[in-house]
Amino acid sequence: MGVLFGMLFAGLSSKPTQSAPRTVVETRTVYIERTKRYKKSRSDGGEIYCFAILLFFIAWKYLQFAPTVLFYIEVTLVSMMAFGLACFLVSVVNGHYVDTEWVIRVVTPTTILILCLLVLAEAKRAITPDLIELAGSSNIVEFFIGLTQFGRIFSVFHVMGLSLLVLIACIGTLSLLHYLALMNLRSDSPIADVWSFITRITFRFSGKGVYVVSAVLLGVSAFMVDGTIALWVTPGSASGN
Repeated sequence: MGVLFGMLFAGLSSKPTQSAPRTVVETRTVYIERTKRYKKSRSDGGEIYCFAILLFFIAWKYLQFAPTVLFYIEVTLVSMMAFGLACFLVSVVNGHYVDTEWVIRVVTPTTILILCLLVLAEAKRAITPDLIELAGSSNIVEFFIGLTQFGRIFSVFHVMGLSLLVLIACIGTLSLLHYLALMNLRSDSPIADVWSFITRITFRFSGKGVYVVSAVLLGVSAFMVDGTIALWVTPGSASGN
């Protein structure tokens, strides 16, 4: 599915004309000049409190179905990665890469998705069968009472790290979509309005800083899902669930 949608997404535009902007900077400048961007802010204070209250419940419920959840996350990541690679190859065939920076802006988020798969593999290794069995055979109170202090901290941090991993994958995909859409705006296309819409809604994920932030968060996510941070913050460094 990722390859199919990638080919459709990147294959609907012709090669840019000689008069079209060639570099990423030039294309973004032209796009910004003709597009108004709307920004809005909102407060998430209440949501943070709700998240804190529900966190233990989510951790318990997740551990009941961890293999299934991890499987679907893996399938989604593979589809995203296949989408990026397919778009890259089709865009090469269509002659869209007239500047090396275009390659960097497409390959980098695709690499982030590949690294997400490696972190997910660590998450799968960290979930043991006895932890799944305990979560499935007890209610939320019995579950957390039955765990050691390390086990309780690990369960919460693991879920947080996995949620962070999904967020990083979404950011990488949105960054990839931005530059693929921006690339297609340089040429005539029957769906030019679609490219413009995608470019507009993904604009905040277009900066190079997104890659740096994603790399840092990916490292944090890896330490969360494999229990490293839980080990650091557990008094006595107990490692048993």
